[in-house]
Amino acid sequence: MTDKAKRDVSYLSKTLFIKGLQCHKALYLHKYHPELKDEISPAKEALFSSGSNVGVFAQQLFPGGVEIPYEGLSLSDQIKQTQAEIKKGTATIYEAAFGYKGTFCKVDILHKGKKGWEIYEVKSGTRMKDVYYDDVAFQYYVLRSTGLPVSRASLVYINNQYVKDGDIEADSLFTIQNLTKMAKKQAAVVPRELQKLRKMLKGDIPDIDIGEYCSNPYDCDFAGHCWSHIPENSIFDLRDKGVDKFDLYRQGIIHMKDISKGMLNFKQGIQVEGTLKRKIVSSKRIYGIFLNRSGSLSIFLILKPLCYPFRSLMGQDHISKSHSNIPCIIWEKRGRN
Repeated sequence: MTDKAKRDVSYLSKTLFIKGLQCHKALYLHKYHPELKDEISPAKEALFSSGSNVGVFAQQLFPGGVEIPYEGLSLSDQIKQTQAEIKKGTATIYEAAFGYKGTFCKVDILHKGKKGWEIYEVKSGTRMKDVYYDDVAFQYYVLRSTGLPVSRASLVYINNQYVKDGDIEADSLFTIQNLTKMAKKQAAVVPRELQKLRKMLKGDIPDIDIGEYCSNPYDCDFAGHCWSHIPENSIFDLRDKGVDKFDLYRQGIIHMKDISKGMLNFKQGIQVEGTLKRKIVSSKRIYGIFLNRSGSLSIFLILKPLCYPFRSLMGQDHISKSHSNIPCIIWEKRGRN
């Protein structure tokens, strides 16, 4: 595979394949209008860095391997280096690269087991997610299509029950889940999905409105473009569970001022009232919630759907998880009811 192939609209890496499954429009925009992408936030950069660090640490599960670098090498060179290591008899390859008929993927850890090659996809999360099935299945499809005998496909993620005692032990830090049966079954669907995506990319931009898929399973990097028609103080700024925001949106209800108060739960009602009227809201019920959780008491002013640091009666600044369910709070004054 050449870098020219990468520039072809039909080229689909694993990342682009997953993007297309989540939303056809997002993939189309990536191919034809990449300038519309949102800027990468510091938080997202930190998340990428964290995931990369976890991947490097997971290599300790199979130490002594050879890494195929991404930076400084073309896709074809990465694939050639991978094949060279396989022919050489290298038992473990990190970031192994494979391409097949316009597809490309990098395998976090490729290990030669007793029955064949084993795929290990590393995630920085602490649980299995449905999207990971597509992730692993795509790799299984590409590798098997190149003729590589793959005997196992697994997901590696953080064991949230692990307690560090001394040096971190990779075997204890990670959970390895065997997804081979699923990968075999789902890999059979990959060619059909690839065909759908490529057919879509040959046409006009898909007419797809915003929806739950804008942030599930991943936050879309074209949200700023697709959500540009959503005003400030919209229904999507409501905190806490309760009213179905996309159901309201599909009914044409977008702004907070258009919501019937009877549709909101208590905290959302307080949020809407404070946001629209920009007033100090006082409630014994809210004080009760606050006292039960923190033991301190404050009068608060609701401005925007964000939670800010506050100063308690004890005179200390806090940002607490326990207040994440209290909507839109900026702590302005101190005192008793």
